[in-house]
Amino acid sequence: MDQMVSSIGIHGKAFFLNCLLLKYELLNIPEGWIFYLVDSKVQRNLRDSAYNERFNELKKSEKILGVKNLGTVKLNFLKKEDFKDHKIYKRALHVITENQRVLDAKKYLINNDIKKFGELMNLSHASYSNNFEASTEDVDQIVAHSLESGACGCRLTGGGFGGFTVSLIQKKDYEYWYNNMKNYYSEEKFFKV
Repeated sequence: MDQMVSSIGIHGKAFFLNCLLLKYELLNIPEGWIFYLVDSKVQRNLRDSAYNERFNELKKSEKILGVKNLGTVKLNFLKKEDFKDHKIYKRALHVITENQRVLDAKKYLINNDIKKFGELMNLSHASYSNNFEASTEDVDQIVAHSLESGACGCRLTGGGFGGFTVSLIQKKDYEYWYNNMKNYYSEEKFFKV
């Protein structure tokens, strides 16, 4: 995904990628909104982290569901009672609901409903933290501070287990958000997208 957006993406546009079909679309971001990254400074080494564990858990969930790829599964097909291990169910629940959130996010951008887009960012982070368990205390704290400071949406970005958060902020609220966030984090942690 990173390589695709780096080579095809356009600054100021959202990049929608269907990973199964390798088809993409560039979507307009409504005027008056910005994205800001905050570096948690939590270094992640995906090889040594739980990344491989999550991969294996998702493979188990695909086997239980009898599918080749969780990206093809809709929520109504996911039955909690089919899973003996609640942790494997939670991993599948995250991926299936995250895929739907991405489709909904595309729809909200097309309809110029950025606030609903922000709500999806928040739901995404909550699921990443609680169901996929790929966030950290530091990252969760940045998300909480960002939302308390006026961001419309905030979530971790990238592979998880540390790294960056991305916040959606209305331009008119940016100064207030930034000044509040500087109470918690030094300036070198902030990156405008």
